[in-house]
Amino acid sequence: MSQLTPRSSAGSESRKRKITEYMSDHRSPKKERLEEDDENDDDVESESESLAATDGTILAPKYVLKFKEAFELHLKMGKQQASSLKQLKKVATEFANNSDFEDKERLVTSLMHYIRYSLRQGVLSIGLGLQALEEALNKGTSVHVFPDFPKRPPVAAVFYAKKRNITYTITAVKALNERMNGDTFGKEQAEKDTLEAEWKYLRELEAFLSSHKEADDLTQGQIEYVKTMIANKKKKLDPQPKRIAAGGKNGKSATRKDQPKPKTPLDIYMAGNPTLFAEYSPEKRLRKFEKRFNKLDDGEQAVYVNIAKSSGYA
Repeated sequence: MSQLTPRSSAGSESRKRKITEYMSDHRSPKKERLEEDDENDDDVESESESLAATDGTILAPKYVLKFKEAFELHLKMGKQQASSLKQLKKVATEFANNSDFEDKERLVTSLMHYIRYSLRQGVLSIGLGLQALEEALNKGTSVHVFPDFPKRPPVAAVFYAKKRNITYTITAVKALNERMNGDTFGKEQAEKDTLEAEWKYLRELEAFLSSHKEADDLTQGQIEYVKTMIANKKKKLDPQPKRIAAGGKNGKSATRKDQPKPKTPLDIYMAGNPTLFAEYSPEKRLRKFEKRFNKLDDGEQAVYVNIAKSSGYA
C-alpha cells in the first residue's frame, strides 16, 4: 500500500496567492463602495481634526453661522461689495465693527477659518465645486490661465538695476528709485527701455486677442477684459487732449487747431523721458530734446521711428 506524499509548501503558497488574487479581482461592487465610503469618512474626519486643532481663538460653528447670515444679508442689500475672498476679510471686518456682535475680531477670524475649511476637497460638494468653477472661468480675469497670455513688462527700476548690474529686490525698491532719480542718464535709458517694453506688450495683447478670437476659444467676458486692457494701455502710452464739444468755446466751432497732432519719433522720445529737462520752459525743453535726440546713434533713433510707425503716427 503506497503512502501519501505530503504536498510541498511551495505549491501550497502558490495556490494561496492565486486565491488571493482571484478574490481581489472579483470583489463585490457593494464592498468596494463601502471601502470607498470609509476612505471618504477618513478624509472628512482628518479635515475635522485639523479644523479642531486651534489655539482656542476659533468660535463654535453655530455662532459663526449667525454672523454669516447677517453679513450675507448686508452684502445682498448692496451696502458693501466683495468680489473675491481676497477682499472678504476687509469687508467682513468693517461690517463686524459696525454691528452689535460681540467678540468682533474672533468672529472675523473664525469666519475666514471656516471658509478655508469648507473649501477643502474632503468637505466641498460637487455641486458647489462646479458652481465655483463656472463663476471663476466666466470672469474676464481667467484669461490669465492661457500659457501664451502676454506677461506684464517690468517697471523702470528693474531695467535700471539691470543696466547698472544691481541686484533687484522688492525690499530695496525705494532705495533703488532714489538712486535712479539721481542718475539722469541711467534713468533716461531705463525709461526708454520701459517705453519700448510697454509698446511691445500692447502689440502682444492685440495679437493675443486677434489669434484667440479667430480660434474662438475666449468667453465674452475674457474678450471684454482684454479689450479694456488694450484701451487702458493705449490711453497711458498715448494720452490725447480732450476734444472740445460741438460748438467749441463760446459757441464757436472747433478748429483744426483743437485736433491732436500726429506724434513724431521725437514726441515719443520725449514722452518716454517725462522728467528730463522739466525745469526749463516748454520751448527751451523742446530744443534740448531735439539736440539730444539728434545725438542718438542711428540704431537708437530707429527704435523711436519704428514705435511711431507701428502706432500709425509716422
